[in-house]
Amino acid sequence: MFWKTKNSLESKKEFFFKIEKYFSDLAEDNIPQKTITELSEYLTDLLYAYYKDCRKEYPKSKNSYSKLTMDILNNPFYQHRILDFLKDNAGPDYIIYSRQILRLNETELTDFIKRKNQFENM
Repeated sequence: MFWKTKNSLESKKEFFFKIEKYFSDLAEDNIPQKTITELSEYLTDLLYAYYKDCRKEYPKSKNSYSKLTMDILNNPFYQHRILDFLKDNAGPDYIIYSRQILRLNETELTDFIKRKNQFENM
């Protein structure tokens, strides 16, 4: 019966595999696998904790927080985290990697960084 269906949360390992595949596809071999793996681990920790918290806070929406949806990575919060991670860990190539991962051209990335800094310094 539908009321006995358990909507369990995907495993953290499954979150990681989905995120890593998503970024590997976006990277098109232009970003070192080590960077992709570290970024995927970082976002897995953030997103898994977020999904767990949401399942507790919104029990009627457990089904919505059972499986990772990749469109969440288009959320500005996570885009900011991606940019910050790459800036802190990828050295001088972080601009190139950020453009690749966030699918932005040079002007768009410059505007994105400007808006991010304005938001953070409000």
